Amino acid sequence: MRGGAAAALGLGAWLVAAGLLPGDGDSAYVVRRGAELGRPSVLECTVSASGGVPVGTTVAGHVVPVATGEIIALPAGH
Repeated sequence: MRGGAAAALGLGAWLVAAGLLPGDGDSAYVVRRGAELGRPSVLECTVSASGGVPVGTTVAGHVVPVATGEIIALPAGH
């Protein structure tokens, strides 16, 4: 995953944490990027949340996977 895709996933988690997407269930959003650099792309993303906490994210589009990983959210105060 390259920087833009990773940022798109983080955006979904932030949108849930900020209350801009529902805190329960699945939400979809689209990230359009790169047009200013002459390399437009569209990333189709989802974020799953439970109790106001993001618990999963996905991204799809024309990307080249280079790594995989997990994001673990620590309890508040850590």
